[in-house]
Amino acid sequence: MTKKEKKKLQRLEIFYKVLRIFGIIFCSFFATAILVWGGFNVFKFPLYKDFYRMNTNKCNIPGLKDGFIPQGVTYLDDDETFACSGPMNDNSESRIYISNSNNKAKGYKLSQEHKKFYGKCGGLAYSNGYFYMASSDKDDASKRGIFKFQVDRNGEYVEIGNPIFRTDIRSSFIYTDDTYLYLGEFNNTDEKNSHVFRSSLNPDIEYSSIIAKYELATLNSGLPSSDIKPILTYSIPSKVQGCAFFNHDVVLSTSFGLDNSHFLFYDLSSNKQEKLTEKYQDSDVIMLTTTYKEVKAPPMMEDLDYSKTTNKLLVVNESASSKYIFGSLLFYTKVNELDLTRLFK
Repeated sequence: MTKKEKKKLQRLEIFYKVLRIFGIIFCSFFATAILVWGGFNVFKFPLYKDFYRMNTNKCNIPGLKDGFIPQGVTYLDDDETFACSGPMNDNSESRIYISNSNNKAKGYKLSQEHKKFYGKCGGLAYSNGYFYMASSDKDDASKRGIFKFQVDRNGEYVEIGNPIFRTDIRSSFIYTDDTYLYLGEFNNTDEKNSHVFRSSLNPDIEYSSIIAKYELATLNSGLPSSDIKPILTYSIPSKVQGCAFFNHDVVLSTSFGLDNSHFLFYDLSSNKQEKLTEKYQDSDVIMLTTTYKEVKAPPMMEDLDYSKTTNKLLVVNESASSKYIFGSLLFYTKVNELDLTRLFK
């Protein structure tokens, strides 16, 4: 063997050694990733045990393959059919998807005065054939407030018009029981706005978000927004993404980024929460300070709805969208129905 051939052979041996080392590193990394992924998918059940004790996967979240980012959710005329609202990951016009337990879904693009609508669509509610949508936009007042509209299920676009109600509330989520409509705002702990209230019993408790309760008939009366006042206001903690009122209780859905979500249950019976001396637009303010139950849940839980018939909450997870990765890896791609009977039995 010549010197030239020996050098060539040595170079090949070095190359194969390096390749073997990289192969071992890659295989180790891949095996570790699989173990971590598998570990999370097992560990999440004891970590979120109350959540999974309540949960039934109703169906797939619609529109995920289209790039839909789920935000708002509401039951429709029956407990099998529901709708989701939200923006799109590709920055196309926002959508509403109507679906059912059999995964029969259809998406509708939103328009405002026949122009494409790109608002966040953070909350969605439904009553007597009409959708009510909360949308907040820091820069464009025409896209901020409560929108009311119907959906032609044979169409491609849904015309939402202008807000029926404009407010200084950062309209992030919404709920209705067909008599009252509750409009709430999201703020994280670093944000402050004009709706700051402090507990008189515990000065360390200060909230900067509210839920305002309105009579639905008044919102539909055609009165100008300036003449419509809430009949009651709730001062709420930060990071609230949704609410549902039932019996004498309210549950708040809280989440932000990769932090664990929580469902906070409050008893609204007399003297259970603190009534403040301050007012919001002439309405009494109740500060929600004392929970009777807290349920830890996976990150990025969003809007809520409640069924009186089944005593279940409806919720979707934003992490399921293509904007994120971990939601799909951890199988958070389902619409969740949470049976409160299982939680409190």
